[in-house]
Amino acid sequence: MLKEITYLGSFDVGFEADENYSFRDFMAEYDIDEICEIFFKMGKEKMERPVKATGWRYGEFTDYGRSNNFRDNKLEEGISLMEVFVNGESKDKASTASTLFFGNGDKEKFEVSGWWTPDVWGTDGEPLMLLAKHI
Repeated sequence: MLKEITYLGSFDVGFEADENYSFRDFMAEYDIDEICEIFFKMGKEKMERPVKATGWRYGEFTDYGRSNNFRDNKLEEGISLMEVFVNGESKDKASTASTLFFGNGDKEKFEVSGWWTPDVWGTDGEPLMLLAKHI
């Protein structure tokens, strides 16, 4: 829980920062990690504040990890999902192409909880969950 408070605080600092305050300034003041940087940038870009959410995906993942985009061989900002729910209501779904590619039945389905904002997407058009963990 303390880690999640730190990340949301990072978002708030970024959101309230003036245009001259950088992530490097923030780093100099606090002991932070790469997830703090993601939250800080989201705040700095005035994105919608992340909310607690649940969802599901195909394929195993590491708690609090990040998905790898195989096309570009780069890490995503969070864990890619097929669908996101906030308070039980479906809020976001992966593109049809992602569904067709991953939904072929050879990967196990996993339930996920974490933080979600509609402003962060994977490079393949899938919703991303920040600080995702297994349910």
